[in-house]
Amino acid sequence: MKHAKLRSFTFILVAFMLGCNEFMVVGVLSDIARSYHVPLSTVGFLVTAFAGVYAISTPIITTLTSNWNRYKLLMLLMTVFFIGNTLTAMAPTLGWLLFARIITAAVAGTIISLINLLVSIITPMDKRPMVLAWVGAGFSIASVIGVPLGTTIATLLSWHDSFWIISGLTLIVFALLAWLTPRDTPQVKGSILEQLALLKDHRVLLGIGITVAVLSLQYTFYTYVRPLITTVMGFSLTSLNWLLLLLGVMNIIGNVEGKTAVIVDDIVDTAGSLVEGARALEKMGAKEVYACCTHGIMSDPATERVQNSCIKELIITNSIPLAEEKKIDKIKCLSVAEAFAEGIACVYEKGSISKLFQK
Repeated sequence: MKHAKLRSFTFILVAFMLGCNEFMVVGVLSDIARSYHVPLSTVGFLVTAFAGVYAISTPIITTLTSNWNRYKLLMLLMTVFFIGNTLTAMAPTLGWLLFARIITAAVAGTIISLINLLVSIITPMDKRPMVLAWVGAGFSIASVIGVPLGTTIATLLSWHDSFWIISGLTLIVFALLAWLTPRDTPQVKGSILEQLALLKDHRVLLGIGITVAVLSLQYTFYTYVRPLITTVMGFSLTSLNWLLLLLGVMNIIGNVEGKTAVIVDDIVDTAGSLVEGARALEKMGAKEVYACCTHGIMSDPATERVQNSCIKELIITNSIPLAEEKKIDKIKCLSVAEAFAEGIACVYEKGSISKLFQK
């Protein structure tokens, strides 16, 4: 597909842009408090307000605009985001800054939702999981680069300049999206009630709970990490930038020692990479290693490799039939027939796919 790589890069760049807007503020809270002559605890409310508006507005706006043309909606939301971020850069008062942050928070979640949706529609099946993973990684990369970059710029110039740079990046991303985003994509209309019905599923609630707990801890730490490092621990501003960079890198790498690791992939062919990945996790101290994939091709010697590996269980679907001689205890095959049938019926009848998750 023409421009496929550039389009994927643009989608990742959107996530990076949004992540910088979200994370950069925590690295300059002390500068903001100093410029407005208010306590740090007062400025910390910017993070709380942003998170609250983001969480509430995203499902509402996404649902209410589900029947809008996605290209026009994305361009509109990007325009609102640009206005909000530019107002942030210009903010002469704390009240102005709070208003600007609310504007960006109101549309940021819907923008990334649209990007993930466009990836799932436009990207070829064999490339889709990788691109989606990289879009998600855009936020992690932003935490590695955005926070120390914002802190460095605020130290050398002003915290306002940090957000001016994001506005410049937004214009570049806007131009790329206008050029590369398809004008028409399949539309499925959903209602707020259908979205709320997902909350009846305990698995959805568990996923939301885990996400909220992890992000609450992460954002609480990030919000006050600068005064902790400089005031409490006594590091210089120069050391702060390197420490924030190191913190972001370690946030991406993570730690699997003593934990159960799960490898997720789209396709397993000969299982060479899968087994090597599992072996690496075991060397890093993972207690158990599980694996799952959508399409289990299982070309020889995949079965033998899985059988002799440290993988405790490999879960695949029957999207590709698994030969009888390759069915071993370590491989569990799940049927997707019912899910496919109901999904096709929902699309054909112009219904909502979300009802598939209510079971």
